[in-house]
Amino acid sequence: MGKNLFIGIDVSKAILDVGVIPTEEVKRFTNDADGCKALISWLS
Repeated sequence: MGKNLFIGIDVSKAILDVGVIPTEEVKRFTNDADGCKALISWLS
């Protein structure tokens, strides 16, 4: 059976702060096209 992950994203004009539960990983990305690509890559 798969593992459930919950992702929270705090959005500001310049930054996306991302937290993952239950792993407690936290990462920051720029709020632009490159940052969104990096976020998707990190979550994949």
